[in-house]
Amino acid sequence: METTKPQITLSRAVFNDIDVCLIRFDFNKLINERLRTVTGAYWNQHLGCWCGPLTRFFFNQLVARVGDIADIIYGPKESNATYSNNYVNAKTKKLEQDAATNAIPEIAKKDLERWSAHIKGKQYADNTVSVYIGAMRLFLVWLGQRSHKEVRKGDIDEYMSYLVIQKKVSRSYQNQHVNAIKLFYKFCFSIHLSSDMIARPRREYKLPHYLTREEVARIFATVKNTKHKCILSLIYACGLRVGELIRIQLTDIDPAQRLLMVRQSKGNKDRVIPIPESLLNILNEYANAYKPQVYLFEGEQPRNPYTERSVQAIFKQAVIRSGIRNLQASPHWLRHSYATHIMEMGTNVRDLQTLLGHKNLKTTEIYTHISSTNFNRIISPFDTLPETKSNIELPPKDQNSYF
Repeated sequence: METTKPQITLSRAVFNDIDVCLIRFDFNKLINERLRTVTGAYWNQHLGCWCGPLTRFFFNQLVARVGDIADIIYGPKESNATYSNNYVNAKTKKLEQDAATNAIPEIAKKDLERWSAHIKGKQYADNTVSVYIGAMRLFLVWLGQRSHKEVRKGDIDEYMSYLVIQKKVSRSYQNQHVNAIKLFYKFCFSIHLSSDMIARPRREYKLPHYLTREEVARIFATVKNTKHKCILSLIYACGLRVGELIRIQLTDIDPAQRLLMVRQSKGNKDRVIPIPESLLNILNEYANAYKPQVYLFEGEQPRNPYTERSVQAIFKQAVIRSGIRNLQASPHWLRHSYATHIMEMGTNVRDLQTLLGHKNLKTTEIYTHISSTNFNRIISPFDTLPETKSNIELPPKDQNSYF
């Protein structure tokens, strides 16, 4: 009896301003395993399906790997298939929308307005102010008719459980709520909420994502536009955050001493970074072609800075064209790559701390955990087993090898 093959539907969509191929099918373990071997294929949790670049190479791979076990249907571009995550948790957006549509008691609203004016006057970063006010608004909405002046430990514990269990927010977003609530009650009522009363979520210890030198070179090789090439090169060459890059003004560059002044970066700190001599040629080529007036990188309107969103889109397109495995890479991976590679070249951790603008040395030391310099000196006991080489024959590596 002939069995019916499962169906895979391919359709086109736009995700974060990039054309992608959506791969949809009913759950099938074998198809999932085959897709993992396709260069460029990745699971997109925001869209709830597998995705890949819209390239002939990708389609040819896809047909070769899954064409024998599934029927591939080519669908049209999905209606309203324009997606964006903006690097913000979708659940967070939904929470903030819910808070905006619910009323806060008048007495609590007055305290919220006083506190909002206070943190703005303390010159917190605009994004921090927005997040804290949104978090506090959510808490006051959740309290409902309960007086915000009579909040107890049990109320805060219940609210944290509500965020984590029901709304499934991230650790970082929960931590922002903790910060907001502590600041609010300290300012409005001079109440210091100790760690016993409002405990923070357990800290995550994640290693930073980075690219190999070969992957960085492959990404840069796909960038032909002079401005785009200059943008990505400067991020990697100087280990910049995207927010720092778009704020660079022409007066921040000292070509004579080959120095770049990064002003008011994270934590309101200034720092100086050396510019590689090879990068000066790229900067000169770009400046002569585009004639920036105030900011080094300006948008469509002169004298206005480039946007982070544009930088992200440039990098994402370059990653897709390069064919590297890590299609989830973001521009910040270039900063992590800079730190990892410069440490492998023998740079002192203290010097790296200064270059990256880290306040705490422990933040910089995390790159020692991913640098291959120390690992290359370590010999695994597996390599010392008797007759290991004669008993184990490794298959010849070809272009289809997974590792």
